[in-house]
Amino acid sequence: MRPRLKIPDKIKDTTVFLNSIEANTFVGVVWLWWHLYGIVKYMKKVEGCQRAIPAISGPGRVVMISYWDDEKYLMQFFSSEKHQKYMSFVFRNPEAVTVCNERLIPVTSKSAVG
Repeated sequence: MRPRLKIPDKIKDTTVFLNSIEANTFVGVVWLWWHLYGIVKYMKKVEGCQRAIPAISGPGRVVMISYWDDEKYLMQFFSSEKHQKYMSFVFRNPEAVTVCNERLIPVTSKSAVG
């Protein structure tokens, strides 16, 4: 049985992060598959990350959605040494990997809350 998603006291504070990583070259494919497990494992251990769900959408493409207690924890993750290490590859090899992301703050209807 999978653990249930923790719902924070104030659902309005929850931040959803949607990102995709697409390998454009052989080097990018090797990097993606070599690091994917470690990226997901690390995210799941980071304070404030409720859940990280990767979805393989192609041989060289992964889409991931993660849920954070609030934006502060997501920003801490971005500035972590491990995340900076992963991103340094992307900046050094822009032709190898494309990274896209979006932050979302869920809106709930009154009927869902009530």
